[in-house]
Amino acid sequence: MFSRPGRSIAIFAAFSFAVLAFVFVLLGITSNKWAQRDHYDSSVPEDWKHPNYTSYRSPFRICTATPTFKEYTDDQDVKHSILVSYAPSCNHYRPYGWGRTSCELPTTLNTTTNSSDTTALRNRGDARLCQQVHLAGDFAISGTVFISLGALLAIFMVILAAFQMMSSTKSPKAPVVDPSSCETRPKTVTDYPAQHPSEEPTQSGRTGPLKSAVSVVNLLTIVFLLIGAVLVLISQFYAVMGFIQSSPNNSDFASSAFGTGQAEDSNANGFHGPWYQGMGLSVYMTCAWAFAAATATMAARTWDIPDWTILE
Repeated sequence: MFSRPGRSIAIFAAFSFAVLAFVFVLLGITSNKWAQRDHYDSSVPEDWKHPNYTSYRSPFRICTATPTFKEYTDDQDVKHSILVSYAPSCNHYRPYGWGRTSCELPTTLNTTTNSSDTTALRNRGDARLCQQVHLAGDFAISGTVFISLGALLAIFMVILAAFQMMSSTKSPKAPVVDPSSCETRPKTVTDYPAQHPSEEPTQSGRTGPLKSAVSVVNLLTIVFLLIGAVLVLISQFYAVMGFIQSSPNNSDFASSAFGTGQAEDSNANGFHGPWYQGMGLSVYMTCAWAFAAATATMAARTWDIPDWTILE
């Protein structure tokens, strides 16, 4: 346990970590930047420094961009089209239900869909890829629920501890007795009031059940936060496997002679770079489980947990 100044610092740290864990887990679950891929100008594959647009993917969203062209007529009345800009667009997928994520097997899609319609089939994947994407989404949802509950309980514990500290500072202090005014005669037995076993302070009777309830809430806080941190960490693992390792074209990109401008490289790369981790996966979700674990540690160090010792 901490001293009074140290306890104040620990309570403030627990509150800060709980808020950060709650914010980052919400940012992570709602972010579409779990994985991203940069698309470049196909006319100059040797100078791919500034992407034209970036595709994003998460367990529940797939974002890309559609090129916008402008037509014009030259002096010989020949029509030409020039690329003006890219319009970003995202497809959203239901975040509830087992397997309801941004990856579906070809057999689950509408059989009447045109196979050349890449917009409708951009979420198509094989069994391995879809399993990893589904698990990443399911574990992310579960981890978000546990971390959110744990963070809210931790904030409740902080508020309760703040009220207790304020009430303790307002309690009356014992009067200071001047030693010179004390009698020098030795005290006899009659000078001490008689104490009976039945006469116990009423305050301890009131705080006993409250202290026990607070310790149970603290235990639930620690358990929820640790379970949520583990679930988010597992979600990260499956997301890296699905979006980075098992993603189509990543292996072709790694094995091709990128940047030479040859036709086979253009076919393999599709004038884009590989899939790599975005802010949602590498930063938000990492901070979510890290701050959740830190909050659980501060809660275990600051407040009591139930003593359920069975064997003496």
